[in-house]
Amino acid sequence: MSELRKTFVSDPDTPTRSANVEANTDHSKNELLVRLEGHSTNSSTQLMTTDYDSSGNEIESKPLAAFTDNLDGQYGKVTASAMFGRVSDTVLVPIKVDGSTQDIQVIMHEHAEIHSADHYEVCSYVAVSINDVVDIQITTPNTTKWGHFVFSIEPSGETLWEFYENVTINVAGTTKTPRNNQRNSSNTAALTIAVISNSSTALANADTAIASATLLEDGKVGSGKQSGGTSQRSRELVLKQNTAYSLRSTAVAAGYINYCLSWYEHTDKN
Repeated sequence: MSELRKTFVSDPDTPTRSANVEANTDHSKNELLVRLEGHSTNSSTQLMTTDYDSSGNEIESKPLAAFTDNLDGQYGKVTASAMFGRVSDTVLVPIKVDGSTQDIQVIMHEHAEIHSADHYEVCSYVAVSINDVVDIQITTPNTTKWGHFVFSIEPSGETLWEFYENVTINVAGTTKTPRNNQRNSSNTAALTIAVISNSSTALANADTAIASATLLEDGKVGSGKQSGGTSQRSRELVLKQNTAYSLRSTAVAAGYINYCLSWYEHTDKN
């Protein structure tokens, strides 16, 4: 016995772009054949289901609620299927499954942002004397493409680090050029990074004022604990637009401070 079912699907963002999906099930062979057929003239924004008999004659056609993903009762049991994902408006590709575990193969979102050429980093070091204060000044643009930000600090000696939001930058430091992690891309970062050093807290506050700022995080590293900061993606900071930040390090001992800032720039879908 063979059973043919069809589904009409249209894109709610572009109502004129739609497709028919045909699923032909051969119960004797326990097989399912799926065919996607594109259309460009229908203006419907509803999901339609149409049942056909084994000869291809239409039995029933009815719309579901607009934008629904609830297909309960609209399809028979599927015993085998193929999964596809959209790479672009015109390209569909198979979704792969690991042969050993049968898990769907995925990459983390920030890894995908590298492939999309929207992931950047600034990694360097600063030599310091005792009591030196280093401000890494971070300025975000006034757009809704926000920076999803992580950082790490690794000094050679004991160091106090503090991360401030809404600082006032009176004297800008030396500009550091963010590197795009996708080295084949010419995309540039919207966030700007600059570094400035001073020999005392008073001089640092004159250049990068923190009196009205909010201290988001702080800690001490270099004596027993060699690194600090928010480097885990599960603890990333989505930086506020049109805002100045400072990642400040105060050297308790002379030596150097390694730092690495990493972020991707993303506009929320919803």
